[in-house]
Formats: sequence, structure tokens, C-alpha cells
Amino acid sequence: MAREAICKYLDHQTACRILIEGDGRTMPYHFAPEVLRAFQKIAGRFEEVYETLATRDGGG
Repeated sequence: MAREAICKYLDHQTACRILIEGDGRTMPYHFAPEVLRAFQKIAGRFEEVYETLATRDGGG
């Protein structure tokens, strides 16, 4: 089975919320606190990179 068929796509904001707040399966305490803090500081940059690449590649 193709990976796309079994993996649920999450938008950037949803993925960030899950990492920062948890969703019952993934919880913030699963990550080292300093790693989670660093992620929170630069989370917006990930979305900027995605948007740049999606625009350049015609996808999105």
C-alpha cells in the first residue's frame, strides 16, 4: 500500500499544536524541554520554507 494511503496529512499549524500541546498520542513530555523550546522559537520558519518551496515547485 502506498505511504500516502496510510499516512494522514497534517497542516503545519496542526502539527505544531500536536507537538506543543499534545493530542493524546504525542505529548510535549515526549521531547526534551530544550528541544521543544527551540522548536517553538523557529516553528514559523518551517512554514516559510514550505511555502517558498510549494510556490517554486508549483505544488502546495
